Amino acid sequence: MPYHYSRKRPVATKKPAPKKKVAVKLQVKQLTKTQLKQIEEHSKEHSKAHINKMVKLMKMGHSFSKAHKMVSSTE
Repeated sequence: MPYHYSRKRPVATKKPAPKKKVAVKLQVKQLTKTQLKQIEEHSKEHSKAHINKMVKLMKMGHSFSKAHKMVSSTE
């Protein structure tokens, strides 16, 4: 019997496409009135750079205390 009748040919498999890197969009929100009040009081005791870093973190969704801990640990 000829070769093509006796065995099945191996099926060529497709290689998976390389994964594309997708830019992650951060959800930026506005600060609430309470957060603005907390920042205003807090700014009396800390530098402008400290406050700016905290505001940036809070806009990304962190709470006031979490943002303060994160910024304080890097200084």
